[in-house]
Amino acid sequence: MVFNMTLSFLNNKVNKKINNTALLLYGLLFSADIFASKDIFCARPVAEKDISVFFERSARLQLKLEFGEGPIKITKLKSTKVGPSLTRVDGFAELRQPGREDLSEKRITGWVERCQGVVIIRGNTWLTDGTLAVPRYSRDKLPGRGLILGKQEAPLHLIAFVDSRCPHCHRLMSYVDHLVKAGKIMIEIRQTAFLESAKDALQDTRLPETSLIRDSQNVKINDDDYFEMLSGFPNDDKIAETMRGYEQALEFLDQNTKTARNVLGITNVPALLVRDNKNDGLYRLAGYWEMNRLMQPDL
Repeated sequence: MVFNMTLSFLNNKVNKKINNTALLLYGLLFSADIFASKDIFCARPVAEKDISVFFERSARLQLKLEFGEGPIKITKLKSTKVGPSLTRVDGFAELRQPGREDLSEKRITGWVERCQGVVIIRGNTWLTDGTLAVPRYSRDKLPGRGLILGKQEAPLHLIAFVDSRCPHCHRLMSYVDHLVKAGKIMIEIRQTAFLESAKDALQDTRLPETSLIRDSQNVKINDDDYFEMLSGFPNDDKIAETMRGYEQALEFLDQNTKTARNVLGITNVPALLVRDNKNDGLYRLAGYWEMNRLMQPDL
């Protein structure tokens, strides 16, 4: 019964859109204290002799997610028991990072919780069956919208939260332009006001004059022009606060920004969500290296 309660505790925390790693690690330490009791039965634990194998398998899944299909060599694994059922594992991985030809060595650290059968590594949680346990979101649970580029049949569907004054966002969108034209992605680019005021963001991109705000008969800025301004330098042309669509555009930016901060817990941009076809088309946040790899698939 306590096992089920503890597992439920972890699952409920995972389903909440809060810091996945810190929350689950807290749950694991919590469960370690519970299982210290001699009266508690630990259902189907990971055997101590299998910890390194279990960790290495999960580490490979995590590194493949981040860096792709290239060769990965994991060495020098060292296990340290830190609780009745919690073990810390340290080691090194030799792999090729996106955009580089040579192999590099990266330190990897994670935690194996034997009773729950999970590995926390590099901010993600892996279950014994190889499932990635992270929050996933449907588009209708992400208030806001953005410019949609690409075709529905594209193999990769993405949502990107960007800011007009973010140089890393500009770089991401230069890759977006290439990948959309090559038919490799369909992406929804959601403008936010992370790095400037909403009024400055509107001026930068002339958002009130785009098809995202105004009906097609009265659009002054087409999608290509909006995309170019969003991915370029700030626009110096003033726009009148009295113009039709101005207040609607402010609400648009506010909604996208609140979704990024409050629903997804994003602290900086760009932030990229990837549609997971194995989970009914739901989206999950991509980490830095995965984002880098997805935007540079030919490297």
